[in-house]
Parts: sequence; C-alpha cells; structure tokens
Amino acid sequence: MRSVNDAGVNLVTSFEGLKLHPYPDAGKGIPTIGYGTIAYPDGRKVSLNDPDITEDQAREYLQYEMNQKASGVESMVS
Repeated sequence: MRSVNDAGVNLVTSFEGLKLHPYPDAGKGIPTIGYGTIAYPDGRKVSLNDPDITEDQAREYLQYEMNQKASGVESMVS
C-alpha cells in the first residue's frame, strides 16, 4: 500500500481549512472535522456532538484518508 509522505500532507494542509470542532460542511451539510474528515479511521462517521480534536489528530485523520485514496489511485495506474 502506498503511503503519502509529510510533504503531501503539508501540501494539502496549506490550502485546506482546519476546524478542530465538528461543523456542518458548507457544501452539503455533512458533519465534518479537522481538514475535511467525515469519517474517523475506525469507520465511525463524524457527528456534530463529537468532542474537539487536536491539530495532530486532524493531520493523522487527513493522512489516513490520503493513504486510502492513494491506494485506490495506485491500483488504477499502470
């Protein structure tokens, strides 16, 4: 499985907003936290009642999501 490095995460965090408390996404109203996380690594969906997170947690969630998507992209590239 491909892993996104810190430079990749830093690139995304440089233009993605950060909110450490749950909020409804402006586009669709989906509960979101951190750098656009809508589901935690354990599969639970974000709820507006969830506790705040730290910036380190937000980066961890983002890197997890990026790794998941990188694996999918990698499987389509020859």
